[in-house]
Amino acid sequence: MQDYQKRFINRYAPVALQEWERGGALPSLTLTQALTESRWGLSHFAAKTNSLFQTPAGSGWRGASCRFAGKTFRVYDSPEASVRDRTDALRLEPEYKNAVYERDYRNACRFLSRAGYFSSVFAQALINTIEKYRLYQYDSAKASTKRE
Repeated sequence: MQDYQKRFINRYAPVALQEWERGGALPSLTLTQALTESRWGLSHFAAKTNSLFQTPAGSGWRGASCRFAGKTFRVYDSPEASVRDRTDALRLEPEYKNAVYERDYRNACRFLSRAGYFSSVFAQALINTIEKYRLYQYDSAKASTKRE
């Protein structure tokens, strides 16, 4: 693993754990989606928007936004704020409920794919990344705890 990858994981693993405790998805899923969509936090998009996720700014979005590649995206005060916003989206949308309460990262990825959050190809890429970097280790600390 490269140094920049270690820095990314060390910075955002605690955030992913906090958000999981707050009702979000497994830390492994949050980390792998963030690192994939932001290219380990190094993409121009991530730098411009403070977003680790490519979250569209729909008509209900009241925060800052920017145009990028012909689409309007949400802009955040910090990358951590983008993680919190993703947690809120997953928690509040009924179609994502199964993924939020799932304790197996493979099933969580598949649930989100079936719910239309991302494609099945992207879901498999996330699973592969979780396994490649052993990100599932962040799930084990909390996986044995029953969530209400």
